[in-house]
Amino acid sequence: MISHSLGANLICETLFNQDCKLTDVDGVKTELNFEYKRKFYKTPTQNITVALVAPAMPGECTFIDYTFRTTPFTKETDNYKVIIGFNSNDFALKKVFGGGFASHLSSTTLGQSLIELNNIAKIFADLEVPQNFSSIDFSTIEVNGKKEKQSKHDLINYMNTPQYDELLKQLFTD
Repeated sequence: MISHSLGANLICETLFNQDCKLTDVDGVKTELNFEYKRKFYKTPTQNITVALVAPAMPGECTFIDYTFRTTPFTKETDNYKVIIGFNSNDFALKKVFGGGFASHLSSTTLGQSLIELNNIAKIFADLEVPQNFSSIDFSTIEVNGKKEKQSKHDLINYMNTPQYDELLKQLFTD
């Protein structure tokens, strides 16, 4: 699976139950927890490799629930592999267009913060499945032999980089 921007959150919600991010607004958290416990919503059991390109979502708060699945998680049977396409220069992830309003536009830290990326790597290491996590830095591109910041957010710009070729290689061959 490949996702871009806000689509990353949809994929993560499909793979594992993100209890940490839920708030009890009008009983939503209570109801979803009830459904999770009833195993009404089943997390996938197939081997899945997912690439989250420029994920516009929080990192640690999302992946803290990586093992919260309807089938038991063990390090020996972990069936997911996650690749993060990171970009510290992406204008949308940095919310440069939002001015003072940017703090109200949701968390996009996973896609642009090295701290969040390292926190995710630590989660996978603590779970003893570090091989199931990797990242690719899209922050710069080479143009006419010179490195330039890659600040555009649309998927087509990500697809037109050499890093995207590496992402596809990891997605389909590793």
